[in-house]
Amino acid sequence: MSVGWESQLKVEGGAFRTTHWSVVRAAAQTASSDGAAAMAELCRAYWYPLFQFLRGWSNSAEEAKDLTQEFFARLLEKPFLEGLDPSVGRFRSFLLAAAKHFLKDNWGRRTAQKRGGGLETLSLDDESLETLYESELVERTTPEMKYDKIWALTLIDRVLARLREEYTSAGRGEVFEALKKFLSERKPTPHATIAAELGISVSTAGVAIHRLRRRFKNLLHDEVAKTVDGPDEVEDELRQLIAALGS
Repeated sequence: MSVGWESQLKVEGGAFRTTHWSVVRAAAQTASSDGAAAMAELCRAYWYPLFQFLRGWSNSAEEAKDLTQEFFARLLEKPFLEGLDPSVGRFRSFLLAAAKHFLKDNWGRRTAQKRGGGLETLSLDDESLETLYESELVERTTPEMKYDKIWALTLIDRVLARLREEYTSAGRGEVFEALKKFLSERKPTPHATIAAELGISVSTAGVAIHRLRRRFKNLLHDEVAKTVDGPDEVEDELRQLIAALGS
């Protein structure tokens, strides 16, 4: 994915909704099935940045997959959650700190026992994982730097999925597919070309592109807001994600 997303990350406004932190705290304080289900959903959404981090501390892709599975199983255990410091403030930092805690606590004495903890086994058998990992080694980044970059790209992918769903639900999926390139291209396709492709005027195409970009920024702000502990931290988190994408 192109890192032309940096400019799209510079957003303002947006509603501040229930955060991932509230889900973590609820899971740590109650044994409700709803809390476990919410945590399981977060695990499914953010497993890849953690896989990349753990891959940097493992000897093979298979070992990293096992570590990732066990980490998320442990993460769903109430005692493990209770032992983590909630003052970290950001879900991204929380998961990284949790992963480091997990490595320190479990290195050299993991078992083969499967512990689901209410979480279905994550599908980590994609053969492209190791190819992608090896292709990224040339960047010579630390596991922590790679984690932050993949985290930023994961957020972007989640926003794109939400945006695609909105357009598709409105019967405008074809419009989204034609215009999504304007969210990342450094040298965008001329508006006239898109207008001809969609059978609309150049001015209408310009308005549609503007609306797409604005909605992308709002959804991105909303997605980032879910990962921090308060609305005053959103802009700083966005700045850190911009820096991560450029690393």
